[in-house]
Amino acid sequence: MRATTRATLSASVRSAGSTSTATVFRALAAAPVVPANDSPPSPGPFADAEALLTHMRVCGNDLEPPAIAQCPAVGMVLDALRAASGVRLARMSGSGPTCFAVFRQLNEAEDAAAEIRRAAPSWWVVPASLGLR
Repeated sequence: MRATTRATLSASVRSAGSTSTATVFRALAAAPVVPANDSPPSPGPFADAEALLTHMRVCGNDLEPPAIAQCPAVGMVLDALRAASGVRLARMSGSGPTCFAVFRQLNEAEDAAAEIRRAAPSWWVVPASLGLR
């Protein structure tokens, strides 16, 4: 029987040094997005959670470096999530400061949440089930 990815852990930095979406985008210094008729099609729907994770690993989040420069705690959250046992993927959501990690099983997310809460009690950390197959 094939194992499924169905648990996630979300951790958000709640500090005086949180990120500003406008500042993060300005720091990215990317060229404006110009709609084009020859844009590639949307990658979804994905066949399963593994296909989605593979796509996410390839794409990344271009806003992580400027968000971390603005709020180093985002990098600390990502480091903690990426170091957790059983993590399949850890990323920042949007322009931050919320970060998440994906685990195969909810108990892995719960164990990681407990460990991160002990190490950083001021962070908001919540394990949750996604129900992906």
